[in-house]
Amino acid sequence: FLEACTDVFLAAIKRWRSLSPLFEGGTCKFGIWAPGTIGQIQCDGAALLSPDLYETLLVPCDTRICEQFDFPIMHTHGSAIKIVADALIANPGLRAIQVSTDYPAGPPFADLLPTLQKINAEKPLIVTGGVSQDEFRQLKDGLDPRGLCLLMEVY
Repeated sequence: FLEACTDVFLAAIKRWRSLSPLFEGGTCKFGIWAPGTIGQIQCDGAALLSPDLYETLLVPCDTRICEQFDFPIMHTHGSAIKIVADALIANPGLRAIQVSTDYPAGPPFADLLPTLQKINAEKPLIVTGGVSQDEFRQLKDGLDPRGLCLLMEVY
């Protein structure tokens, strides 16, 4: 079933590409331009899985999808990132990871920051969503600016 879903998703990508020309030889996502094609895939539902199930069932699908883009980005949420972080970091085809903080309903910021730091040490990281002023300072001071994009609402 998951392979069939992946096939349908890839067919939709192929059709979308036929209708969407590149802009100056690239694509934009999250206000970031990259050469070639950017593909945003997501693993929001992974919050309902264990890390082992995610890796066994969905990583092969994610890998196939990543192969179709020049610059694949995985979108996820604070509620799922601990479950998928290691698998996403280990995926050599994944070029960046985007995490929504889900403020104020997401996990406590203190629980989220160490996982963001782990990702930031290995892959480009895009963090979106809301944070308090103190949390924004912790992000700014606790993450390496290389490969980092903070698109935040500060409360």
